Amino acid sequence: MSSRLYLFGPFRWELPTGEFLPQLRMKSQALISYVALSANGAVRKNHIASLLWGSAKDPMANFRQAIKEIKAKEDEAGIKIIRMEGTQVSIDFSRVWVDARVATQCSKKYSPALAEQLVQSEPRSLMLDCDIDEEAFSDWLNTERARREEELGRCLGQLLQEVSLKPDNLKMVQNVTSAIFGVDPTNESAHQALIRSFIDNGDKASAKRQYEICRNLLDKELGVTPSQETEQLLSDLSAEGQHKKAHALVLDPGVKKITVDTRPLIVIEDFKNATSDPVLEFLAQSFRSDIGGQLARNDRFAMREDDDISALLKSGGVGTDCYRVRGNLIGSSNMFTILLQLLDAKSGEILWMKRLTPQLSEMIHGMEDFATMPAIEISRMLELRETDKAKDTEESLLTANQCLLRAISVMFKFSEDAVYLAERYILRAIDMDPNLAEAYAWLAFLRSIEIGQGYTRDVAGTREQIGELVRQSLEIRPHSDVGLAIAGHLEAFVHHDFGTALEYFEKSQASNPNCAYAWGFSAITHCYIGKANTALNLLAKCRQIMPFDPHPYYFDTARCIASMLAGKYEDAVRIGRQVLRNNPNFHANYRPLISSMGHLGLHDEAAPVMEEFSKVQPDFSVDWHLATYPPLDKNLEEQYVQGLRLAGVSES
Repeated sequence: MSSRLYLFGPFRWELPTGEFLPQLRMKSQALISYVALSANGAVRKNHIASLLWGSAKDPMANFRQAIKEIKAKEDEAGIKIIRMEGTQVSIDFSRVWVDARVATQCSKKYSPALAEQLVQSEPRSLMLDCDIDEEAFSDWLNTERARREEELGRCLGQLLQEVSLKPDNLKMVQNVTSAIFGVDPTNESAHQALIRSFIDNGDKASAKRQYEICRNLLDKELGVTPSQETEQLLSDLSAEGQHKKAHALVLDPGVKKITVDTRPLIVIEDFKNATSDPVLEFLAQSFRSDIGGQLARNDRFAMREDDDISALLKSGGVGTDCYRVRGNLIGSSNMFTILLQLLDAKSGEILWMKRLTPQLSEMIHGMEDFATMPAIEISRMLELRETDKAKDTEESLLTANQCLLRAISVMFKFSEDAVYLAERYILRAIDMDPNLAEAYAWLAFLRSIEIGQGYTRDVAGTREQIGELVRQSLEIRPHSDVGLAIAGHLEAFVHHDFGTALEYFEKSQASNPNCAYAWGFSAITHCYIGKANTALNLLAKCRQIMPFDPHPYYFDTARCIASMLAGKYEDAVRIGRQVLRNNPNFHANYRPLISSMGHLGLHDEAAPVMEEFSKVQPDFSVDWHLATYPPLDKNLEEQYVQGLRLAGVSES
């Protein structure tokens, strides 16, 4: 067991024995804290001496005295954490756990286990008892405190979202919110979560008391009143809990709330031609038209052609995010360059830029094809930016589209908590905008995850609800590329109607040939109908459109399945192992991986994979696979099952 250094709150140094190191002088504590929070855990001696004792006559003498005190305490405790090497003082992170560094790590790559460690440490404001009258040090501490506490809040907030979704989990919600309040007692989202948890547990009296605590703190500390969401919380939430009423969702398609189109707006400006060459002018405007036509097929964005949108921005006519696409043609008709740019219309920030140097013949004979890749790159950049914005937006300010984007980014983690969290965001999106067709489609897809992952016992009822949700989605927006792609996948996976599935994919691709989901989901269906090599080609097309795949576990698992069915077992094992390392929560990856290992005779390697899989699906067997998995071509089904048997999977 290593030592533990607690910097969130009063300085505490816990020894491996569980005892705490006796109190050090304040500047000795500050020295340790500064080194522990430095980028690499190493700081120049003269730098930290001037920072802590800059106003003293001999800063280095004071530094040496502090080090002497620290070393004496270490010797008494029989530990060696602080090291002196040449001109530097450093800390050995292999021997000490530091809460603030754990918060940074957890905020960059979220881990529930790390977040729970922070909750158990009962955090408070960073270096709470540090009161040192040195201007340079005070400036550093203020900056560091703001950054580290923001990181702590981010990972504790994510843990709170997860634990809030579990029934009968009031104690954990109280623990997490207590940790959040220790740093930020006015965190309204945490107050809301605690109020919801009290209501879900039937304790409305405690919910009302917590509301009063929240209201008084906001008034006293910030001089503001609770948000509308907090005000309405007690009446909006039922005792059954938010995620329980989700499965009872049945909306009357005849009742439509009037909603505003809040999709991000893309404005295609006139493409400029630096010369008066009529050929270049024709090419400029034609190329502009082709790129605009490609972008307009993406149902997630609204399109507009406008030379000057400054008046639109000033008038407040753009309530959502707005982006500009502009182009410049430079040169002559014999040799020219196209410069394309994507900008944030409000800030003017350049988000993406591409320089094209086509031949004149390429532009004249294949202008629409030439516009395809730039249009794909622009769409992808916008989707990634909108997803990042949704993640960074304050919970109470989320729009319907942002709730949906959060749900999509969460659900592909495939854990039960992630599914519940995604469900909550989708239901919130539908409540805000009942005409948001894509939300119904993704909710149907989420239900299919519950079937595939074994999170629902009412499989028949869930299948029925999937059909109803798909119908609602396509009634609202019949030509939605994503809605049609999801409908096709669910026809194949849930209902095993492969002919109808292929029809949906054709309609999706006709609506938007650049819809990555249409190509990726179609690949999975082609696996079912025995066309594994075609599936691999379709997945290559999906990756071309979506090179930075936000859901790599899902479509990489499709590649694993297709490779296995195509007899490319080495590829299937390589891909399957990679998915397993990155996301062991996705059950669908285990099956083709185990089958491929069986075909390759990798019995020893397959055993631990099967043991791990048995923890999440103890009833997996050949009979389960045949009864549950969508029916394959007869020969491929036998190939799949033979691999499972060779790996040692039981018959029943």
